[in-house]
Amino acid sequence: MSKLKKKRSFKIIDVMLILILIIGLTVAGVYGFYYGKDYLSHKQARDEYEQIKNEYTTVTDITTTKVAPDETVALFPEKDIDWYGLKTINKDYIGWLYFSFEGNSEEYSFTLDYPIVYETYKNQYLRTTFEGNSNSAGTIFMDMSSNPSFYGYNDIIYGHHMRDDSMFGALELIHEMDDLDYIKEHPQYLYIYTKTACHKYMLVAYEQTTSAAKSYGVAHENETYDQLKDNIKSMETYIKSDIYTWRGRPEILNLSTCDGPSGTNQRFALHFVKINAYTYDQNATQIDSESDLQ
Repeated sequence: MSKLKKKRSFKIIDVMLILILIIGLTVAGVYGFYYGKDYLSHKQARDEYEQIKNEYTTVTDITTTKVAPDETVALFPEKDIDWYGLKTINKDYIGWLYFSFEGNSEEYSFTLDYPIVYETYKNQYLRTTFEGNSNSAGTIFMDMSSNPSFYGYNDIIYGHHMRDDSMFGALELIHEMDDLDYIKEHPQYLYIYTKTACHKYMLVAYEQTTSAAKSYGVAHENETYDQLKDNIKSMETYIKSDIYTWRGRPEILNLSTCDGPSGTNQRFALHFVKINAYTYDQNATQIDSESDLQ
């Protein structure tokens, strides 16, 4: 090969390498820009919810009640929540969610501690925070087909699967832990604090599924409720326990989050059954239905 041809070959290779370098730097720059933008956006959302929690809620103690002359039993974590203050910030506020999952190690333990809103139109809070700010973190919200009084048949609460484990991002740890025997031996409880009562639920199943699954069905009467109940009881992760009962058709509460690439219909869902609801009076009176609050 002549020296001229060699020089031309080297020049072509050099140009190609430079082009590859430029493309690589451009891609890295664009990725870095959007990653940094997402990081700042998510941090703003975390800071907002942390400030709301600190200003409008206080964990005080464990409410107890006597079940025998010398015996007491813990009912629910007592939280002092400024209902009217939160309602002033957002008129769609319906309650506060508290779920402290105790995994088989610290690695798989987490706590959800957020206000809940009720959407009045589809996807209203998908990218809007509790204070009304535009943010991809959105808000923890109840589906508009559910019952905002928490006395429905099959109520669904949604939250984004955030990469920083905020909102409902930490729920995947339950699947990653993959220890159903542990969960059966250590019941996991979720609490919803409304204006007048604390609603206590027990985790009874979880699943990787899609948004078209039976679990997302709407039940407003006994027949469809029983179908949803039977669907839960058929799951491999179903947790049978003497702690709760299906008698009286207690509310089924579902937490749902994405479980795949953005835009797909892949979901991860947790299914809870209501155990009790308690008023906030000194004796933490048990209530059985919404009518008992009237």
